[in-house]
This record gives sequence, structure tokens and C-alpha cells, in this order.
Amino acid sequence: MKKILLLVAIVAVIFTGCPESLESPELVAINVTPNKVVYKVGESVAPSDVEVVATYGDGTTKAVSNYAISPVVFSAVGKVSVAVIYSENNAIKTATYEVTVTNEDLGGVPVENANMVIDGVECLKTSEKVVIPKGSFGFVTGGDYFSTYYKGTDDSLHGVFITDRNIKLSPFSMSKYEVTQQLYEAVTGDAPSWFFGKEATGEVQALRPVEQISWYDAVAFCNTLTEKLGIKDENGKIDYAYYVDKNYKTPYMTGTDVYFKQHSKGYRLPTEAEWEFAARGGDPSLKTFFYSFAGFQTTLKPSLFYDGDATDNSLDVCGWYIDNSSDMTHEVGLKEPNSLGLYDMSGNVTEWCWDWYHQDLALYDNSYIIDGVVIDPAGPVDKCYERVIRGGDYSLPPYFCAVSMHHSCSPDGSYKSYGFRICRSL
Repeated sequence: MKKILLLVAIVAVIFTGCPESLESPELVAINVTPNKVVYKVGESVAPSDVEVVATYGDGTTKAVSNYAISPVVFSAVGKVSVAVIYSENNAIKTATYEVTVTNEDLGGVPVENANMVIDGVECLKTSEKVVIPKGSFGFVTGGDYFSTYYKGTDDSLHGVFITDRNIKLSPFSMSKYEVTQQLYEAVTGDAPSWFFGKEATGEVQALRPVEQISWYDAVAFCNTLTEKLGIKDENGKIDYAYYVDKNYKTPYMTGTDVYFKQHSKGYRLPTEAEWEFAARGGDPSLKTFFYSFAGFQTTLKPSLFYDGDATDNSLDVCGWYIDNSSDMTHEVGLKEPNSLGLYDMSGNVTEWCWDWYHQDLALYDNSYIIDGVVIDPAGPVDKCYERVIRGGDYSLPPYFCAVSMHHSCSPDGSYKSYGFRICRSL
């Protein structure tokens, strides 16, 4: 009997090895080699996109496949850190690498509801909306689009789409929201807002619009954002919208000389024509295109619209202005959007546009006209004193918040009611 037991033990050792051989070498690290580093919103890392090799304490290595990836699905644009997690014999090791997530599909159209990620932080309410799809154009026949709500002679309320001025606009997208304090600080490292830390009850402070921003601050922000998101031209170079020279050699970051590379892919301020087209809803065939505010018609008679003491119930629905704001900015996107899904185009903060200001909107049209059509007007080609501002704000009466209100300010002015939103060419 003892001989039988001894034989069984010997056989067991032969087949299983000595007790020491049952111990696997210790997992000490994993190394990751990505095969793909650019994704679109909604995509995930496929098994073929990454190679993972485990390293052990005895110096051996092996390729492994039963690892986990985080995030599972990319939901925000920008530079995103991907974590690879591998577990073996109760040892867990993690390695990270960086990918770029874009908000464009194969046709170059931004994906809606995709937030930006700046230096690993997702910034909320930073998605954009296609205003004019790639491969098409926007066309507006000149007319008295203001006449449904204003009968006066003040040119400031007539807007850009005036009689005998036919305008054609190229494809572009626009941010659904005004630039927030969170996004501005994430991009620039600065927190300039007057209302920073001044609580608006029940609202998210970081999602209030940034303000006390000069026009120069806004264009510098656009270039920095373009750089951080890695938006490049067909030659692989960062495709900035603003430069300090006419030859577009040196990107703008500071100073007073700014040249606009209008059809670059980088983020930029809208032109005045783009801003009003988007604020009106982007479709001249809709009756809302003729309304006073962004998607909503005034409740005031045209003869009373210019009354600075008037209260307008329809503006209460879509915008913050002097009668409902408690004299402060509010979190973006709390009011009703226009037909395009753009928020706060009427009220909250006044928004910078690219254009130099001139009271006569058509004075410089010869620089943009082809066959009687004004194509992508971007304001006076000669330097003027002030830049265009649009949309009105929390401190102003209703008529200042009209989508056609044409106003201006010195580009170095920075006030607690001035902010901006961004767009880009498609």
C-alpha cells in the first residue's frame, strides 16, 4: 500500500512539477503600443487599435488580450487620456496613452452634443451646431426683415439683410452656447469674469458665460483653442484663423494687428452676417426668420418696440435682459433655444463679431460682390475704430436684444456684460 501511494506521489510530481513551479512570475508592468490615435465622437477602442505587452519580475514578457479600456466610448472632443487596465494573479497594472477625439464625421460635419476636452477635463455645454451644411450654402435675398417688429428709421435695428443686398454664406458651424467661464479658464488659464464667484442661485457657476473679455482676448482664445484641439490644415499644420501678418505666417496671440484667414478650419468669431443668419434660425423660408428675437416674436407693437421701458414677454422665454436678469449673467442654455438649437442669442451677454463697425453695412460690399451677390461679407476692409457687437445682454432693454440690432465697441473694451461665442468654417 505504501508503495502504491509513493508511486502516485511520484507521478503527481512528474505531471505537476515541484511546488515552486506552481508560482507564476510576478506581473510588474504593462506596455501599450497604440495603432490608432485619432477617433470620432461615439467611437471606441477596438482590439486591433492597441497592443499590450505584460512584463514580469523574472524579465519575461508576453502579449496579452484580456485587458479593459477606459473610456469605453469617446463622448467628448479634444485630447483624451485612455487607460489600459490588465489584471493577473491579483496584480493589477495600468498604462495610459493619449488620443485625439474629433467632432467631425467623414464628411467634416461636427457631431452635435459633443463636448470639448481640454487638457483631460471635459468642459460642459461646449457642443456646436451645423448652421450651413458642408456642400451647400446659405442665401438671403435682401429685404425689410425687421418690419414685422420695428417700423422706425434707426438703421441700427435694420440688420445686415437689407433691401437690395443679396448675401451668400459658405458652410459653417457655431457653438450652441456662449463661451463659458469653465471653457475659457481651461483654455487660457485665466478667470477674468466680474461674475466669477458671485452666485446665481441654483445655477452652475462655471457654466455662466465668461465676460470682461475684449475683442483681442476673444480672437486669442480662438487661436489657443484651435491649437489645443489640434485642428490642422491639409499640410498637417495648425490651421489658425488669426495672424499678425497678411501672409498668414505668424499666428496671433497678442497685440493690435490681426489678419483673418477666413476659410481656415480653426475656431473663430462669427462674422456679423453669420451671426445674424444663425440667430434668425438659418432658414429664410421659416416665419421665425423674420422674428425680433432668436426664435421668438415680440409681444410689443412695432410702434412701441423701441421703447426702452417696455417689458417683452416673449423675450422672457428666450433671453436674459434688464427685466428678468436681476442685473447679472446666468448659466448658459437655461432659456429656450431658437429653431437651430442655439441658446442665448438674444440677451445674457453681448457677443463680439469679427467685423469692423460701420453704420453703412453695404459701403464695402464691392470687396465681396460677384455677379451682384455679396459673398461671405466680413465687414469693412479698412481699419475702423470699433468692432461689431451683437445680441444684447442682461442689462439692456428688449430692443437691444433684437437679432437685427447692429452695435459696436472699441476692440480693447472689456465689460462685465461682454462675452462671445465661436464658430468655424466647414
